[in-house]
Amino acid sequence: METTTPAQSRILQVSDLHLTAAGGRRAWGTDVWKNFERALEIARSLEPFDALVLTGDLANMGQRRAYEMLRQSLGDDLRRCFVLPGNHDNRRRLRTVFADRCTMDSKTVNFVIDVGQHRLIGLDSLRRFRVHGLLGKPQIDWLSQQLAATSRPVLLFLHHPPTKVGTWWLDRDALRDAVELASCIDGTSVRGLFFGHVHQGWSGMFAGVETHSAPSAAYQFRPASLRPGAVARREPALRVIDLIGDKVATHVVTADD
Repeated sequence: METTTPAQSRILQVSDLHLTAAGGRRAWGTDVWKNFERALEIARSLEPFDALVLTGDLANMGQRRAYEMLRQSLGDDLRRCFVLPGNHDNRRRLRTVFADRCTMDSKTVNFVIDVGQHRLIGLDSLRRFRVHGLLGKPQIDWLSQQLAATSRPVLLFLHHPPTKVGTWWLDRDALRDAVELASCIDGTSVRGLFFGHVHQGWSGMFAGVETHSAPSAAYQFRPASLRPGAVARREPALRVIDLIGDKVATHVVTADD
């Protein structure tokens, strides 16, 4: 009897780049462009992959030049790259430079793509002039419509954590409408939720869904630190998401690896 092997796909999540508008400049004491180049080397060593998802804080101060430099540095990987904003980003400038790498309306930057048997949906949690995140009712209603329209297993991506990660100064800036998001995805085909912002790898549950953070491509915060902004390491890292049939497996890869 002939057997078949489930199709396998790979997604790479890179987050919190904090890129400056010129090479060689530092953010939080780190050469962020050098680290991003190292992150790209790591990503390319993990071929083949089907999508590269950048989950926010792409530019440290939302400069258009930083987005333009990022787009150029991606090279051929641009075709499989999708972007979301974080609290450090400027939504309008990001949308202008990456107009072909997201699905947009006048207020949010999102994406909807299919990879293997899964559907990937990107959510915009940026709230202007605030560090914390907010999706807002129109976007949650939009997500509800997207979930109702597909029978595929769904993976969600956003910048801000919808749940606490155990570091008080990061937990205070989590997603403000996490309760509404939980209600939206309860009982649906959402099988994984992936976020950034916390500059560390973390795994847990949210609304009955396996939930994971990506470490930073720039620098890593110390888990459970009492001092805000405490840096544990200045090496880049990223999250690997493997899709085998309708199953999801994920792990973190660092420059040390």
